[in-house]
Parts: sequence; C-alpha cells; structure tokens
Amino acid sequence: MEDFRNKPMSFGDWMKTFIILMIPLVNFIFFLIWVFGSDVNTSKKNYLRALFVFNLIIFILIVIAGGVMYAVLPDIIENITDSFKSTV
Repeated sequence: MEDFRNKPMSFGDWMKTFIILMIPLVNFIFFLIWVFGSDVNTSKKNYLRALFVFNLIIFILIVIAGGVMYAVLPDIIENITDSFKSTV
C-alpha cells in the first residue's frame, strides 16, 4: 500500500485545506497540527512550513517598522506642531 504522506494532493484536498485555513481559530489549530504533526501529507506540510516562515518574517518586519515609527513619530509631530505655531 502506498503511503498517503507521499501521494500527491488532489484539487479537492487543496480546496479543503484552504477553506479550513479561512476559518478563524480553527485555522490556527489545524495549522499547528499540520506543521508539527507526523501524519501529514508531505506537500501540505512543506507548503505550511514555508507559509509559517514567510509570516514570521513579515511579523518581524512589522515589529521593526513599528519600533522605528514609535521612535521617529514624536519628533515628526513636534516639528509639524512647531511649524503651525510659528505661522499663527
């Protein structure tokens, strides 16, 4: 018998996967099961691992951008308010 983990996923399998990933909270639980589980199709597991790494990179970039904005925004706002005060 062929191992289901190495069998190509059908169109229907992919559609079920994407529908489950659209449901809030359920998607997070299934995502973790599929990424860290052992009885998961190899192509699904690799896809979700890549998605996990991509989302992690995006999250890190957003945190960095937020930190930069937090550091720079007060000075920008102060300069804008000072320029309005000098014109009035």
